[in-house]
Amino acid sequence: MALSVEDCDLLKHIQSSYEKDPLTKSLIEELEKKPDARKHFSWVQRNLRRKSKLVIPCVAELRETILKWLHGSGTSGHSGRDATHQRVKSLFYWKGMIVSDVVIKEPFKILERKMVKRQGKAATQVLLQWTNQGEEVATWEFLFDLQRKFPSFEPCGQGSSNRGDLL
Repeated sequence: MALSVEDCDLLKHIQSSYEKDPLTKSLIEELEKKPDARKHFSWVQRNLRRKSKLVIPCVAELRETILKWLHGSGTSGHSGRDATHQRVKSLFYWKGMIVSDVVIKEPFKILERKMVKRQGKAATQVLLQWTNQGEEVATWEFLFDLQRKFPSFEPCGQGSSNRGDLL
């Protein structure tokens, strides 16, 4: 997997974030003065690389964007933590990269459901518990949106229903 033309905005975001991280900025300045100053690192065409992987500066929002992109991309289809970690590791580098430190939102189970009006029509909302999160932080989501975003999620038979039937 490589960055495509469609992912140009992500690449620009990475490049502009180098200035926000003092360590990355310092490393780039060092490599600009002496290209072989750091083993395994290179600075070419505004891209900082370590062993050919794109270095991601210490900018939490950027790292989360990358994780979400690779976790939910069309080719990966909301893969789990380990598969996402392998995909991230194959393309990017950042010191202490641990995907499990970032919560990747995936539906876990439906706790409740209710019917509401949405754009003048009846719609089902579900109280959703997310993976690796407790019931106390469950959120109300529209079932239609949930099924579209997570097509492999099977809500039937989970949780309670205010009408007593299956979802």
